[in-house]
Amino acid sequence: EQALLVYGFDNENAENLTELACIGSLKNPQSRWFDRSNFYIVTRNGLIVTNDEVAR
Repeated sequence: EQALLVYGFDNENAENLTELACIGSLKNPQSRWFDRSNFYIVTRNGLIVTNDEVAR
């Protein structure tokens, strides 16, 4: 099996979970790879939000 982890670095600072969720799903779609099964966004202050594919 193979795996690919994709990281994106964002200049935003999230102060709470709501801001972190907005950064992960609403901010700058041109720098987000939603076609990857795992995509991690790292904010300027070191918080990580992820967009993952959910298998059912």
